[in-house]
Amino acid sequence: MRPYIKFLKTRFQSLLQYRAAAWAGIVCQFFWGIIMIMALEAFYRSSDRTAPMELSRAVGYIWLGQAFLGMLPWNIDRDMDRMVRDGSLCYELLKPLDLHFYWFLRAFSWRFSTMILRVIPQLIFAALILPMLGLGEWALILPKNPLVYPLWVVSVFLALLLSSTITTAANITLIWSVSGSGTSQLLGSFVTLFSGMVVPLPFFPDRWQAFLTFQPFHGLCDGPNRIFTGDIPLSRVPGEWGLQVFWILFFFLLGRILTAAGQKHLAVQGG
Repeated sequence: MRPYIKFLKTRFQSLLQYRAAAWAGIVCQFFWGIIMIMALEAFYRSSDRTAPMELSRAVGYIWLGQAFLGMLPWNIDRDMDRMVRDGSLCYELLKPLDLHFYWFLRAFSWRFSTMILRVIPQLIFAALILPMLGLGEWALILPKNPLVYPLWVVSVFLALLLSSTITTAANITLIWSVSGSGTSQLLGSFVTLFSGMVVPLPFFPDRWQAFLTFQPFHGLCDGPNRIFTGDIPLSRVPGEWGLQVFWILFFFLLGRILTAAGQKHLAVQGG
C-alpha cells in the first residue's frame, strides 16, 4: 500500500495549491446559494399547498449543497482527458500498480481536495455570518441533537467514496470515447438533477420518490443533506448508509470491469 499512500498524499498536496480558484468558487457559490434561496422563498410564499420540507430545512439543504458542490462527480478528470488525447496514457499502463485502484485514488484526492478547500468557509458564512447580517431566515440552522453530527459525517464520507467511484468509472470511458466532452455533459446533467443540486428531491412528484431514493445520485447530496437538516430521522440513517455502500460497491466493480476490458482493446492516440 505504500506507493498508493504516497501517490494519494502527493496528489492531494498538489491539488491544494489552487487556492485562488477555490476562493473564486467560494464567492460564486455564496451568491448562487443566495439566489437559490430567494427563488425558494418566493416559491413558498406564492403557494398555498403544504411544502414537502420546512423552509428552514430547505434553506439548510441549499447551503449544504453549495458547500459540497466540489465533491459531486459532475465532470471527468481533465488530466486523464489530456493523457488519452496525447497518448501519454500508455505510461499509466507501465506502472507496477493496480491500475483501477490507482485511478480511484486519483479521483478520490481530486474530489476531496476540491471539497475541503470550500466547505469550511461556506459553512461559516451560512451558519454564522448570515445571522450577524440580519439574514437569519436564510442561514444554515445547526442541529440541536449532537448525535446528528457523527452520523452526518459518516454519510458525507460515504458520499465522497461514491463520488470517487462514479468519477473513476466515467474517466475509464475515455478509453473508448477519446473525447471526454460528451461524458462530462451527460454526467453533469444527471448528477446535478438527480442528486438534488438543482431542486431538492422531496420537491419532485410523489410518484417519483421511490425511484429517486434508490437511484445512485441520491447518496451524493440529498441523503447527507437531509440527515443534517433533520428531514431524514435518525432511525433511517443506517438504511441511507446501506444504499450508499451498495452503489459504492456497484460502481467500484463496474470500474474494475471497464478497466480490464479497456486494457485489452486500448488504442493509443497521438505520441
